[in-house]
Amino acid sequence: MLLVDVLDKVHDTAAGLGQTALVCDLAMPDAAGRVLAALDAARIETLDVLVNNAGIGGSKSLADTDDAFCSR
Repeated sequence: MLLVDVLDKVHDTAAGLGQTALVCDLAMPDAAGRVLAALDAARIETLDVLVNNAGIGGSKSLADTDDAFCSR
């Protein structure tokens, strides 16, 4: 299992589970490559489940949501 978060405390959580951690902002352009490299380094050969539990503050109705709002 690979745990990814923007906060350093992900290392403590992963260690408690006996797993691997990566501090990474998944909104950054290089994030996918960093995640794949971490999976490779941990010898994790398949990605069976991906949970993206990220969020941003604020809300708008779907009709009022634009690309700029989603890209922040």
